[in-house]
Amino acid sequence: DWLLAALKPTQRDSVRRSDIADDGNRIPDGQRNATLASLAGAMRAHGMSESEIVAALLVTNAKRCVPPLD
Repeated sequence: DWLLAALKPTQRDSVRRSDIADDGNRIPDGQRNATLASLAGAMRAHGMSESEIVAALLVTNAKRCVPPLD
């Protein structure tokens, strides 16, 4: 039950998602830093190592950020 509750989108999540491009995958300029930091925090909270988080963020930046960060 606690896991389902944690996965249930909140109003804050739906607002954040509505700010993302229509396809739902792109992270637009102006939201890149905050979104990547949020993803990193979530991955760390789930026990991922620093190297795992960095690898995931590099892929996310390259594939979803418009334009990608340097």
